[in-house]
Amino acid sequence: MQHVGVLELALKQVNTPVNTVAGLDIGTGKTVAVIAEGNFNSFRIIGFGECPTVGMRKGVVVDVDNVARSIQQAIKKAEKMAGMKVLSAYTGYAGTGVVVRRKRFMLAIDGIRRGIDKSGNESMLLAIKPEKALPGEKILHIMPGESGGEDAPVIEPGGIKLEAMVIAGCALDLQKLVQSVVKVGLTVKEIVFNPLAASVVLLGPLEKEWGVIQLTIGAGTTSVTVFRKGSVAHTVVLPVGGEYITSDLAIGLHTSLAQAEEVQKNYGRVGSAVNVAAANIPAEEVSSIIKPRLSEILDLVKDAIESFRYMGLLPGGVVLAGGVSLLPGLPALVESHLNLPVRVGVVKAGDLVQGPAYAECVGLIKYGFSKISTGGLRYA
Repeated sequence: MQHVGVLELALKQVNTPVNTVAGLDIGTGKTVAVIAEGNFNSFRIIGFGECPTVGMRKGVVVDVDNVARSIQQAIKKAEKMAGMKVLSAYTGYAGTGVVVRRKRFMLAIDGIRRGIDKSGNESMLLAIKPEKALPGEKILHIMPGESGGEDAPVIEPGGIKLEAMVIAGCALDLQKLVQSVVKVGLTVKEIVFNPLAASVVLLGPLEKEWGVIQLTIGAGTTSVTVFRKGSVAHTVVLPVGGEYITSDLAIGLHTSLAQAEEVQKNYGRVGSAVNVAAANIPAEEVSSIIKPRLSEILDLVKDAIESFRYMGLLPGGVVLAGGVSLLPGLPALVESHLNLPVRVGVVKAGDLVQGPAYAECVGLIKYGFSKISTGGLRYA
């Protein structure tokens, strides 16, 4: 497997400025390629490409060749718009094999004397010996933990007691993802955990500090990520998503999957009825099919949050993302299930890229600019 570094500093592209970043979000339902120029605080999207993904299942590559073709289509569209060739990209990943673990360690006093501060930032994390991945895993990120944020770390006779959060994914899944990207002549600049990338766009520093749930309902998966003390505290990627709703609609309305997907997209936006194959379907009928499946997904989400033991301790509530988050009535349904305040994430990055369905790809761009400007991710 190609090595994917966590602390690479610059995007290396031939005949392109160093302030150009490419992001590649390969989802179960769609593949999006974005090219942007600028910096972390201000950038402009100069290339955008989107196409259906073939060969992904529940966030995992099952057919390298087909996924590669999907990537190629999206990249070609983005390159044509930007008038430039992309050689590498920050690539998103949110497969069901992602895990988050706490790593507690002691930073020796001599490390402090060498000028390492006590703020718990990435310079302190660099003092840790490289964390070894468990068999079958690949480490994606090492971030400050709850005791490595703004609160003063615990100082003991032997040094400073700190905590880091390790985000890892299934090594085999990541290998297939990299193979799909490399197959079209691209280099993976870094594999980024999608919810982490999206959080750069969706969440504010105070939300991340005090506690918030980022809930992304995509086509094939639903990710539940808790942020606290400015860092990822817990995450789980559930193997359910919007494609289940599409399937239910196709069966319930006796129509094709393609037409069912159109119903799902248009539901609630065209008045009291949805046109399917020249027939008007009452919105109530559509709702009677969609809501039970959404409730089932939200029950799984609630179980996950309760297992994190953070119920009642997240004043930031829930921030929704993903294409399914646009369904009318979903915020109220989520609020009733989780008993938490809910808002839909806002994503604006030009005329072409708007809405919570594009949080990951815009987040990958900002993530890349953050690495270029600071040498590390701005966690909050």
